[in-house]
Amino acid sequence: MNTKDIMTPTTEVVGPDTPVGDVARKMRDGDLGMLPVAENDKLIGILTDRDLAVRVLAENKGADIPAKEAMSDEVFYLYDDVSVDEAARNMGDMAVRRFPVVDREKNLVGVISLGDIAKDGQNQAAGEALRKISKAA
Repeated sequence: MNTKDIMTPTTEVVGPDTPVGDVARKMRDGDLGMLPVAENDKLIGILTDRDLAVRVLAENKGADIPAKEAMSDEVFYLYDDVSVDEAARNMGDMAVRRFPVVDREKNLVGVISLGDIAKDGQNQAAGEALRKISKAA
């Protein structure tokens, strides 16, 4: 089984100039912990709920700053044809709970989370990744 078989297809993406207040509302309304930031259909960053807390709220920046000023621009991603086990290993090794998923042309196609892996019945792989993440924290 590959990431494309269990990922959540990307429906929400924000641009680099989208105000972080708008991003936060999209995250709230969609019950999302992360939104990809794309420009010209290419992934250029991600904006997580933690980024909003650490880079916006903790720094007393306003809700009108653009996403590009708060996003993580070092983007880790997985290809859509990577196995679910490899995806879980990468999550554990890099201490992240979710990854953007791209096709081989690097077009954003979805997001995969530890929750997606666990829901698919890959509890052992998800559990091992979570143990690694917990140790890294």
